[in-house]
Amino acid sequence: MHYLKRYIISFSGLKEGWHEFEFCAGDRFFGNFEGTEIKRARLNVTVTLNRKPNFLELFFQLKGTVQIPCDRCLDDMEWPMDHTRKIMVKFADQEVEEEESIVFLLRGETEINVAQYIYEFAHLALPLKRVHPNDENGESLCNHDMLRKLASLTPSSEKHPAANQWAGLKEWMRKNYS
Repeated sequence: MHYLKRYIISFSGLKEGWHEFEFCAGDRFFGNFEGTEIKRARLNVTVTLNRKPNFLELFFQLKGTVQIPCDRCLDDMEWPMDHTRKIMVKFADQEVEEEESIVFLLRGETEINVAQYIYEFAHLALPLKRVHPNDENGESLCNHDMLRKLASLTPSSEKHPAANQWAGLKEWMRKNYS
């Protein structure tokens, strides 16, 4: 049995109303997707399904921690996650392309695999800028060796006048427009 089949929700026998499903998304889960930015994970996923006569509403709650690389020092860091998303599932007589938060299933389908949605929602919950936070003293928790290396590679305007690329333009503007 393929691992991601455990993320299938069968809704054919469910009565109208609210139904709750629990899943775990860990290392093995994210390992089933190519190009994942999440290295390690301990996520508890609750999918609450609201069955209506002509459509389904699925509410996803992802709670736990993930490990992602720091953009500054490249060391892995643990990131807390508490994220909710919603999708609507509608039924159609022919294949229809998904919209932003609407999924279309062919009429007669009896189940939906939520693995891809969990994967996408976890990645959408990641911050754009992924940098270690500072400690209680305001010091970065980044790898200090890497920070020293980065500082040594950053040109200073005193050593390298070209490092201040706007200095010439500013001087020209001052002379010509003052």
